[in-house]
Amino acid sequence: MDESTIDALQKKIDQLNGLIEAAEKTAKRSEMGISEEVARLERSLAPELGASYREIVKALLREGRKDETFYPLHKSTSWFERIDAFDELEENSLILARMQEMDGHYDWAESTMRVALWYAKYCEGD
Repeated sequence: MDESTIDALQKKIDQLNGLIEAAEKTAKRSEMGISEEVARLERSLAPELGASYREIVKALLREGRKDETFYPLHKSTSWFERIDAFDELEENSLILARMQEMDGHYDWAESTMRVALWYAKYCEGD
């Protein structure tokens, strides 16, 4: 993957976020602060947003740009958390553990790997 792939993924993310922003502008506010229709839209787009951010992380890692991976990994994880996508959260945890190993933080990687294993075990229970 090259810079154009990362740019294409970012453009896709921007378009999806634009849909959410447009829905927020036209939606009626509920007592909770967010309308049900916006919440439904966010949940429906969450898998695609989470996957797109994760693809950016993978592309950045392949290019050796690991210093730029924190934000997209955080955003990917955030979108998957919204929909309780534990299998996806497991994969993100594995990526984070590998990144920690690459930086020599083996104790952190071990803890993160335990989180990934918990997600895997939790998914088996479903």
